[in-house]
Amino acid sequence: PQWVRALVTERTPSHCGFNDAELVQAFKSLDAWSQAPAAGTQAAVAPSVASLNSACADCRFSSAENLSSLDEALPARKFFQEQIATVNAGVNGDWYNPTRSGEGLKIEALPDGRALINFFTYPRAGESAAQLWLTGTGTIIDNGIVIEDAYRTFGARFGSAFRAADVRLERWGSMRFAMSECGKAKFSYVGPAGYGSGTVDLQQLTRQQVPCFSRQPQLGITGFSGSWYDPSRSGEGITLTLQNDRTVAMAWFTYTPTGDQAWFVMQGNFVDQDGGRSGIVQGALAKPVGTRFGTAYNPAQVNVESFGTAQLRFSNCRNAELSVQTPWGNQVLNLQRLTLPQGSEICPGL
Repeated sequence: PQWVRALVTERTPSHCGFNDAELVQAFKSLDAWSQAPAAGTQAAVAPSVASLNSACADCRFSSAENLSSLDEALPARKFFQEQIATVNAGVNGDWYNPTRSGEGLKIEALPDGRALINFFTYPRAGESAAQLWLTGTGTIIDNGIVIEDAYRTFGARFGSAFRAADVRLERWGSMRFAMSECGKAKFSYVGPAGYGSGTVDLQQLTRQQVPCFSRQPQLGITGFSGSWYDPSRSGEGITLTLQNDRTVAMAWFTYTPTGDQAWFVMQGNFVDQDGGRSGIVQGALAKPVGTRFGTAYNPAQVNVESFGTAQLRFSNCRNAELSVQTPWGNQVLNLQRLTLPQGSEICPGL
């Protein structure tokens, strides 16, 4: 069968490239050409680039007759799979929206097609608590993560008053994460009454793996990344991103002395011991407070309070000790690795 091919030229590349007028006119021309001519009439003339362009004011067809292969103009699917990162170890780390500095996600791509998202944010307007963290494990689908059940916790107390039996778990809603390209994504959520739903553009702030498409060798210490907890204190813990430049981003999720959720962040540098098989990270703890969830979020209201210091000492790739000194008291947590994200298998001696 005969066929005509034409490309659409664009000033700004888009996902499809054809606008509504171009699609309609191309379909009408093809349909007219394919119809059997009525008795005594001429057969329809095959559409051409010129006839397609003359059919509507908004058409921008260009000749594609001289192309030896469409791959010269339309990159093969394999190219896009290489250039648009799927959800794998490259997604591990911190994600945020620069206009909403003070909240963000910690993401871990896990084995077996799963992923963990911890969302550090603030309660809705009208709640007494100052901070909120949500957690959920879901399914990786190509460039996305689908979490049908995101949870929040409450009820336990800070420090020596903590009892794992006091932790209460309740379903909060659902979360979605979709990467548009390496280091950029959209995050959406559907929450309970008072929280509603929303979508936020994100960019990657820290990463466990080297930057996308980089040939830089990966340091084994980045394998310390992941979630850690004290088995005697199930219901709280830390999540870590160790970067290739040895900087460490830690988030510690726990509770206030009155049973509300609380979370703290720390930035530090990993200091090798035993050839990188163990190490120490220490730094100042910060507690962001002051604003509210969703559309009520106001970055100008975020107050980052100083909240003491922390030292994280890794004895190996599966055991660590977290010592903290805070206004609410001091404590030592004996941590074990909870998750082994993709890419963590390079941890020295794991």
